[in-house]
Amino acid sequence: MKWSNHYEGRINTTYQDYFEKRYKPFLNAIIRRADTNIVIDAGCGIGSVSKFLNKKGVITMGYDICPDMVDLAHENVTNGLFLKGDITRSASTRLTVTHGVLEHFEDKVIKDILKSHPNSVHHVPLKGYKDQSFGDERLLPVEYWLDTFNIDEYGIFNKGLDMWFTIKNE
Repeated sequence: MKWSNHYEGRINTTYQDYFEKRYKPFLNAIIRRADTNIVIDAGCGIGSVSKFLNKKGVITMGYDICPDMVDLAHENVTNGLFLKGDITRSASTRLTVTHGVLEHFEDKVIKDILKSHPNSVHHVPLKGYKDQSFGDERLLPVEYWLDTFNIDEYGIFNKGLDMWFTIKNE
């Protein structure tokens, strides 16, 4: 199944309310760092993070590697700017956020992403979920993330299933 097929039923539904409740600690971490500049929603999916931030008055720009997901994000977020783009080939000093993106990559690629986006907040699912969404997610324990990556601040939520984190600026 394609990512877009999995998510298309969530467009402009009550899913956004569920999303904002379930990922509130992550979204609050973004709001604490967001200012009037544009926030980059990297690997935007259907734009749920952007939709939340826009409601809070934060301007966002998002991108996803899948053109179908970009189309869904446009459909889901009325005033959103979304483009086709690849997080592994981008860099920004603007606040960049990812939700459910990094766990799809190997460590070296994650380190490169974090280095090229030094001002960032990320969400990753942790070990404890019974199933992977699409089969290539690495559901790692929190200790692995802390020991392997240059994490500055973090929080664990949803009964230990999810983590948000920021990275140390060097």
